[in-house]
Amino acid sequence: MLGKISWRGVIVGGIVDVGASWILEIPFIIIYVIAAFGHTKPDQYQSITAAMNGDATFVTGTMVLGGVGSIIGGYVGAWLAGHDETLNGALSSWLCVVLGVVGLFLHMSVGAGILASPVLMFAVSIGLPALGGCLRFLRVRALRSAAGQTAS
Repeated sequence: MLGKISWRGVIVGGIVDVGASWILEIPFIIIYVIAAFGHTKPDQYQSITAAMNGDATFVTGTMVLGGVGSIIGGYVGAWLAGHDETLNGALSSWLCVVLGVVGLFLHMSVGAGILASPVLMFAVSIGLPALGGCLRFLRVRALRSAAGQTAS
C-alpha cells in the first residue's frame, strides 16, 4: 500500500488544496464584506465576523469555493503522483483535514453548520480531492486513448 503513495504528490497536493481555497475565497470575502457591511469602524469587526458566520450565503459561498480548491489540490496531487490517481488525490486532503481538526478543537469554525456535522465535513474534505484525482485519471485515460494506447 505504501508503494502506491507518492509523498511528493500528497504533500504538494495538500498545500495546493489549502492555497487554492484561500486564493478563491479571499476575493469573495472582500466583496461580501464590502457589499454587506460597507464602511465599518474597527471596533465593529467582531460583530461583522459573527454576522458572516450566521449568513447562509457567506457560508455556502466559502464552502463551494473551498471545495473547488480541494478538487484542484487533488488533481495536482494526482498529476504529480503519476499513478494511483484517486488514492493520491484523496490523500492530498491531509492539510485540510488537519486544519479542520485543529479548528474543531479550537472552536474556530466557519459556521455553525460545519460544527453541527463534522463527519460530513471530513467526508467532503477527503471526497473532493479524491474527485480531483479521478478527474486526473480520466484525463490520463483519454490522452492514452487518443494516442492509440490502452489505458491501464
